[in-house]
Amino acid sequence: MDMKRVFALMALVAVIFTACENQGNENDTRNDFTLVRTSASVMDFPAEGANGEITYTLESTRVTAKPTVTATVAVDWITNIVSTDDNRITFTVLPNEGDARSELMTVSCGDQNFKVMIQQAAPVHVEKVFTATHLGGVYYSRFILDNGTVTGCNYYVILSDMQPYMVTYPPVGATEYRFDLYSDVCGEFNNPQRVPLGVYNIDHRSTGNPGTIDGNKDASYLYDDSKGNAVVKGYSSATVTVTEDGIVADVVMTTGEVHRVEYHGSPVMEKFSEPTFADMSPISEHTSDIEFDVKDGDISAYYRGDWFYSGNDVWFLHMIETKRPFSGIYLLMNLIVPTSLGGFSNPTGFYGEYTLTDPTAESWDYTFPAGRWREDSTQLNAWYMYFDAETGMVLEEITPIKGGTIKVEGDGATNCTITIDGIDDNGNNIKGTFEGVISDRQNQSGTN
Repeated sequence: MDMKRVFALMALVAVIFTACENQGNENDTRNDFTLVRTSASVMDFPAEGANGEITYTLESTRVTAKPTVTATVAVDWITNIVSTDDNRITFTVLPNEGDARSELMTVSCGDQNFKVMIQQAAPVHVEKVFTATHLGGVYYSRFILDNGTVTGCNYYVILSDMQPYMVTYPPVGATEYRFDLYSDVCGEFNNPQRVPLGVYNIDHRSTGNPGTIDGNKDASYLYDDSKGNAVVKGYSSATVTVTEDGIVADVVMTTGEVHRVEYHGSPVMEKFSEPTFADMSPISEHTSDIEFDVKDGDISAYYRGDWFYSGNDVWFLHMIETKRPFSGIYLLMNLIVPTSLGGFSNPTGFYGEYTLTDPTAESWDYTFPAGRWREDSTQLNAWYMYFDAETGMVLEEITPIKGGTIKVEGDGATNCTITIDGIDDNGNNIKGTFEGVISDRQNQSGTN
């Protein structure tokens, strides 16, 4: 081999391994590449580990050889690092059994480089693992906010160890985890309802956006102690992952307990939804005034924080005449109060006298929004109803409270009296007093 050919081969090797560098002549741009990252600068990985990918471009006006790009780290929990021919760096993050960790990966080409932060979460120490044998629920169509905004499609999912048969309470002896999921995939009424695949995260602002779980309305853990005493707990955070093989929910209770819920099987709910009643007008089927007088009833009071970004707080109250069996006069209402009352820290912060909310008014302090159907047939805001222990909700008794006053008073944080002097949407008066004990008080706002 003559010397000219040897020098030519040496020059070619130099081009291949230093292609991101200028070749010594500042006016020679034939091999002047610019290394540009096109993927995220920070990448997050779960404790279980996963595969990752970094992408980049090599920009040049004149190309004589493809440069060599490498990636390096100084830890052994990021492995299988491969630089591909199509401008990608692939790698594997191994499972993490300790504290949260992070590492900078350096991607280099000649004297150019960029760095990507690889972050991995610590494993969640689950205190309770529950395997559900039943997937129940209801499909409620699209969610419509009080201001008329249409958001995601609502799937009310119940994961239980017994066949769910009613929304209000679980069967005696059952344990249930309930999630109000919102998706951009809608179902059809009266057909088997498949929960859309994807990941859902809790949303304490109740936006109804796709990919969220309503953290205020129906996100709850219910269990029955086999003696007829149902207990309800809320979630401070939750993530639900739906796949073709089942559902996994990681939940942090408001008490701080960490639960994992697993359902193995097709994500098709066992119960189907009913057609919507949202277009009924009037809703009330009463032809005369409604009067009631309840003694020794059961009251639940849930603090839900900010009322749709209004700067006011809201308490949700629901009352049943007889808790076990669940029956009798059943009242629901949202009560809007000033934030200055102290939120959940003030156990009597919802006491006061309320008038109907005027959306155009400057202040919504001490008002209640009118009862109305949501498009998915859910009763929102203020309602009078009657529940039969055997047959459930008596449809003929479902009546929205459209005006008047509601007064809440008591002798402290336990005994409470609600007096209603209202009107329905059919011209009938709704008058009565509900006296009872506040047996369940929860902070469902997602804040302490």
